[in-house]
Order: sequence, then structure tokens, then C-alpha cells
Amino acid sequence: MTFPIRPAQLAPVRVGRGTAVHLGSLSSIMGPDRSPRYVAAWCGASGTGDNVRVGEPLTEPITCRTCLRVQPRLIELINASLTGEPTTLPHTSMVVPHAKLHVSDIRRVPGTGGTRARLMLGEHFIGYITSTVRFQPIRGTSIGTADLDRYADGCRTANGRPVDVSDVLSALVREHQIAQRHAAAATQPDHNDRVTQPH
Repeated sequence: MTFPIRPAQLAPVRVGRGTAVHLGSLSSIMGPDRSPRYVAAWCGASGTGDNVRVGEPLTEPITCRTCLRVQPRLIELINASLTGEPTTLPHTSMVVPHAKLHVSDIRRVPGTGGTRARLMLGEHFIGYITSTVRFQPIRGTSIGTADLDRYADGCRTANGRPVDVSDVLSALVREHQIAQRHAAAATQPDHNDRVTQPH
């Protein structure tokens, strides 16, 4: 007789005590007391983990040095969501949970006729926004569409309407484009200010 082997399903959790927070997973394979087994992840600072449930919200910023070193972009996004203040973008008036996400430049893609914008998280380059307003993460970043979904959940238009990821990415691109136009205009001489000399 054979018994089917059920693969373990891992649910990401962020756990810790005080300000020392470590990232890991809860396994669908239960321990003797029927509680999910915690699987330590990047930092390996804990072999047993804390008594937490899947989806339990993190309330303290992550300060674990190993986690910060191994996943700096993801940790910055998590901490910005915890500690950042809602901000109204100056040119599109979209309200965002924090202003860490922004576009640094927009370039044409040779041979395609399209463009792609560099999406930044603070000083970290995390991927591109394509002409079709899709996010393309770069290799090595653990930030993906699910993280952007959570960010978009906290965004609103100027009149309070919920938005999706495409709306947010479009707004970030427009913010950069308008800011660039304003910066260019500021460097141009104002011909209306010329003083007309009498003949």
C-alpha cells in the first residue's frame, strides 16, 4: 500500500519580537500541536519562529541586518509601507501610501518604437514600466506584481476613487514626464521679461 505524499505549501510571513524581525514561511504540514511549522528563511536567526498566523500584519520595521543585506529592496518596501505617510503626488494628485516608488528616467527601446521607464524604490532600481504599462522586474529583485498590488490597494485618485496597478504605474510615469517638462521650462529664458529699450 502506498500513501500519497502531499507537498508542503509555504506561506510567507514576517515575524519577530521588538524591532528584530525576520522573514520566513509557515508550512502547511502541521506540528504535533496542529500548528503550522515555521521555516526560517534568509537570516536563519530563529529555528522555531514566533507564534504567528498566516497573514498576520507586521507592525514593526524590519531591522535584521542579515535580512536587510540579502533583500534590501523588499525590506525597504515593507518598511516604507509601515513607516511612510500618505502623500499626494504633485502633478497627478494621486494619493499614495509613500513616495518611495518613483520613475527616474524614460528611454526609447531601439527597434520597437516603444519606451520603458526605470522604476525605482528609493535609490534601488527594481524594474521597468513598459509602454503597455506593465511592470518588468529586474533579475535579483524579489519585488513583484503582488507587492505592487498591495501598494496600489493603498492608492486613491484625487477624488478618492480606488485604482489598480496600471493606474499607479501610469501616474508615476506622468509624474516624471511633467516634472521633466517643468524643469526644462525653468531653464528657458522668459522672453516676456525682456525690457524694451527706447530708441
